[in-house]
Amino acid sequence: MIATGSRLYAPVAGNGLDGIYNFKSLSAAEALVARIRGGEVQTAAVVGAGFIGVEVALLLRALGVAVTLVEQAHRLLPRSGSPNADL
Repeated sequence: MIATGSRLYAPVAGNGLDGIYNFKSLSAAEALVARIRGGEVQTAAVVGAGFIGVEVALLLRALGVAVTLVEQAHRLLPRSGSPNADL
């Protein structure tokens, strides 16, 4: 899964394959939740630990999905400026 913020940035080969989601539309989020509730999804990788990525990771955990959160910066919420967000 790919969670994106204000810009769609998905430089990963295969980013258009089944099971890869971006959250630019409500229908994409609804499709993912339907697959989770249908038992099709047990694990997810969320790429991007900005506000949206962290929120999606929390939602997935609340739905019982094991989540790996991936961020290229050395901190969560890299644009927040919080000194407590360093990894």
